[in-house]
Amino acid sequence: MGGLVTSGGGVVPAYKRQLVNSQRVAFAASITDDGWPVASLLTSGDARPLLTADGEAARLSVRLPSEAGPGFACPSLRAHLLRPDAPAAFIAMDFESRLRFRVQGRVAAHDGQQPELIELATSETFPNCSAFIPKIELATVAAAARPQPTPAVSSSLSDEQAALVGSVCSFFVASAAPVRRPAATTTHTLHLPSTGNTASPRRCCPPHRWLGGSQDCASADISHRGGQQGFLRVRDDGATLSWPDYPGNGSFMTLGNLTAYPKASLLLPFLPHGKMLQIRGTATVSWDPDSADDGAERQVNVAVEEVVETGGMAELYSWRLVETSNFAPACSALAGAQPAPQRRFVTVTRAKDVAEDVALFKLDTNGKGTLPYVPGQHVTLRVPVNEGSEPLTRSWTIVENPTLLLPSYTNSQVNIAVKRDDGGGGASVWMHDELRDGDELELQGVEGAFVMDVLSPGFAATVPRKLLLLSAGIGITPFVSMLLALQASAPLRRSDRQSADATDIVLLHSTRRMSQVPYQQKLEALADGSEEWSGGSFSVRIEWVITGQEGAGRVGAEGIAAAVPDVAAREVMLCGPPSYMEDMFAALGGLGVGPERIRTESFLM
Repeated sequence: MGGLVTSGGGVVPAYKRQLVNSQRVAFAASITDDGWPVASLLTSGDARPLLTADGEAARLSVRLPSEAGPGFACPSLRAHLLRPDAPAAFIAMDFESRLRFRVQGRVAAHDGQQPELIELATSETFPNCSAFIPKIELATVAAAARPQPTPAVSSSLSDEQAALVGSVCSFFVASAAPVRRPAATTTHTLHLPSTGNTASPRRCCPPHRWLGGSQDCASADISHRGGQQGFLRVRDDGATLSWPDYPGNGSFMTLGNLTAYPKASLLLPFLPHGKMLQIRGTATVSWDPDSADDGAERQVNVAVEEVVETGGMAELYSWRLVETSNFAPACSALAGAQPAPQRRFVTVTRAKDVAEDVALFKLDTNGKGTLPYVPGQHVTLRVPVNEGSEPLTRSWTIVENPTLLLPSYTNSQVNIAVKRDDGGGGASVWMHDELRDGDELELQGVEGAFVMDVLSPGFAATVPRKLLLLSAGIGITPFVSMLLALQASAPLRRSDRQSADATDIVLLHSTRRMSQVPYQQKLEALADGSEEWSGGSFSVRIEWVITGQEGAGRVGAEGIAAAVPDVAAREVMLCGPPSYMEDMFAALGGLGVGPERIRTESFLM
């Protein structure tokens, strides 16, 4: 599975609405009157969310913190967001599960009776992958009256501020897309590196036309950048900032904006001593890999023009870095650091076919590192589809691990299931048709929060007593991984709770043909013998929905209720194509299952 998943315009899809609507910290961007992007964060001092996505229309309600009270790290942004038709962007981040969702649009309405509420007419809504997002514990602080701190403004970074910049592993970039001018007589071509796409290069108007006010900006955007501490570098005695654009970026939304409209604003909210930095400057993108740091393919340089330092952030929110992303390479530019990091490769061997058009591939580090994982997680690989072109980045579920029960430091092999998709950009086709046993592919990392951690202490006591696994197509693979691991690890739980309160698991899977179901026979045997192999701790039942039969079609609320009568009492894990997940959210809602009880997975690159 892989590829960028969009929501089809400005409507936030149901399976991402819970993420958006639960935010008590949000990151926002707009455009100033003189045409500069500006970024800040908003916090909620109470239990109410900041963002509320409409379930039907392309609208986002935004609750702005009070002008006189706490909640705005940058009060000046409030004024920009209150302007009619102002471009605005928000990003909802869950640093615990490494999920993010971006929303762009324009301010459509401002409630004069409730000055803290604005309505955003959303034009673009889309998730991004979890790569490079650090795991951070982030919490708001209860609202309290406080004097607004006075920011310190300078034209370059001080030595102290440069040290703060060097400590970050996470920051945000606000950028803008210019208004197209049909009457313009000159254009320039934005040449992006080839990704195997046959589409012609994007064309846009020359950057120098767009250095005016906010009326020249069609949209605002805010995106996240992550890496190891030190990946954001200070150069030229504080006059320049730079960061590497790591492999995997195949959309170029931020880089496209910066190339066409080079004004940028950086937000650094996770700094010691309750400080926050906002840095604006003119950006240039170097597309030459030889000039990029740490094995990256591109590099962004920002000539600093203004630095705003604000204190007192500890009165708005608290944060603690748990771990950086394992996708991020080591930073080689820190004082006393090692040489530039080595890229990681795995040897790939096609093992067998596990379903129609689904093949199992074995990945092996050959003793060069380990591949620890939790059942349900996926690996991300770079696939050289076209010689001379930039490899495609794709993610596939780990479905088997022959060394699962051995100590994690010995894990050097995992197996992935790859479904051939002739319309999916070529990576899966290359894996099926072109890969030769023993070929090496670059490994970016193992990631994912959609998991069943069967080896964690006390797992049997914490897993929901009633669980519904709902999937379609190749979306079954995380559940294959979880169920096989659950069975394999059963001997470790012989002393766990007995059948009196056994966990009841139902897998309800939709497929066009049974021949397309990976591990069908193994799953059916697993379910039939579940009470025996689990010692009465687990009961597994499987229901197949054949959508390819005449008159069948996709399962709906009626079909779910018939197959799982007690669905309203269950926790749900959901994986499949976006349209399927959208339909399932609606069906489950009608059956009494709220979004807070539904966990979802989708691979985004």
